[in-house]
Amino acid sequence: MNIFEEAKAIERLREEVSHLSNGTLKLDGSFIEGKPDVVRNRLPVAYRPDASIAHECPSHYLFALE
Repeated sequence: MNIFEEAKAIERLREEVSHLSNGTLKLDGSFIEGKPDVVRNRLPVAYRPDASIAHECPSHYLFALE
């Protein structure tokens, strides 16, 4: 690996992302479907942009937000 490839690899590590079961969610809100990178810390949660917290979150959890 040359120095330019190493610099690119380090820059990828600096990106703030969450690796999910169906892709990668970036901090800026963009989502990359699939698993283009091998990741050892992928979360067993699927990203669903159409999910609504109001319909899926039990009310006994919401008291902590008040």
